[in-house]
Amino acid sequence: MSQQLLAQQASSILSTGVGLYLVVLPLASLAAWLYVVQRLFTGGDLLPLAKRRPAPWGLLEVGLVICGWFLSLVLGLVVAAWLGGFSINGVRLAELTSSQGALLIAVPAFFHWGAVLAMGYALKRFASWDDLGLADTEMLSDIGLGCFAFLLIVPPVLILQNILVAAFPAEAEHPFIEVLRSKSEPPLILAICFAAVATAPFLEEFIYRVVVQGWLERVFCGSFGHEPSEQTPNVGESIDYADTEPTSSEIDSDEPEKPSKHSLAPLSTAAILISSLLFAGAHFGHGTAPVSLFFLALGLGYLYQRTHRVTPCIVVHFLLNAQTMALLLVQVYSGESPATPQ
Repeated sequence: MSQQLLAQQASSILSTGVGLYLVVLPLASLAAWLYVVQRLFTGGDLLPLAKRRPAPWGLLEVGLVICGWFLSLVLGLVVAAWLGGFSINGVRLAELTSSQGALLIAVPAFFHWGAVLAMGYALKRFASWDDLGLADTEMLSDIGLGCFAFLLIVPPVLILQNILVAAFPAEAEHPFIEVLRSKSEPPLILAICFAAVATAPFLEEFIYRVVVQGWLERVFCGSFGHEPSEQTPNVGESIDYADTEPTSSEIDSDEPEKPSKHSLAPLSTAAILISSLLFAGAHFGHGTAPVSLFFLALGLGYLYQRTHRVTPCIVVHFLLNAQTMALLLVQVYSGESPATPQ
């Protein structure tokens, strides 16, 4: 059997699988939303708020993490250019050979992983695993929660993106799409999958949800304008000031009243909004994608704010990118023009 016939059969199988997936996904999403609506109407708690202390890092640590990410990107590009024998000044991914393009994509991704591990280790010196959103006792349930959140968040985001693409067609595309239009060699595809599926969800959720949103929640909701005291929560604990009985000294004190948990909701929302805007802004230049990615980030921000665990967010992000890459590969091998990924 010829190699061309095998490729045609593989493409047919993949196309059939993708077709079934595209039928099952909206049905599963509809079932998930019906469950959520039923739970809300019966007075159930959509997602209980996890107990935790404010993030123990400040603006300096946030700045160092962002600088570390940028440095890993620059070093990765420089090393990739050195290994591939090309200049990174004004280079376009689609203009490189397949091997050079694979280096330009994969090497910075490896450096990103090194940066994540180094930054996580640095924060771990004064933070706990819970502070970093990595409660290992909840790993399996967090994976399941991430899959359920994927059904709730991603299909509406995909619908929005398709509407935006139809209404506002843009010439700017993700660089991965540009290169897939002209090249589809296995090394290049593997490098793209490694960067988009195996690296980006972990790096971006660590930066935008754990570090940035965690710090913003501390800024907006952490100290309430009071100095830490014996009521300052430890790891895994929280205090509801609305349920705390005031002492006689507090009654006579002129200090401002500590806010209730309900009055903190707008402040927590502000942290989600700002981190989501930063996440969407980082994808500026990819057509209309930043708009839909902003709403994706809102869902991920709410998920992290309620659970204070990053694994569900990584699962959602991972599944979205894996789905996008699978659809792109099917389109490439079936001879169709790739659509804009999310």
